[in-house]
Amino acid sequence: MMVGKNATPQDEANWSVQNYVTRQYPPTFLAQAEDDHTSNPFNTELMRDTCRRNRVPVELIQISKGGHGFGLGKAGTPAALWDQAYVRWLDRVS
Repeated sequence: MMVGKNATPQDEANWSVQNYVTRQYPPTFLAQAEDDHTSNPFNTELMRDTCRRNRVPVELIQISKGGHGFGLGKAGTPAALWDQAYVRWLDRVS
């Protein structure tokens, strides 16, 4: 999507963050809403799996609702809980 409809395989590879993950990549926390229509949740799972293959500490929380760019989430919604999961994760990896 970011490189356009007529992107070459090389263009797509250059924009694919998972192609830059190495063992030295920093610990990574991912939060993805399942109803995100801008960023396909599959891409976040791909990033998680790439981190795991490279032995990079990674956490993915999947949120049932929140769309794209949910920020801190609206109180009382599933998206409002990601920041608490992030703090717990930070405590584990620090």
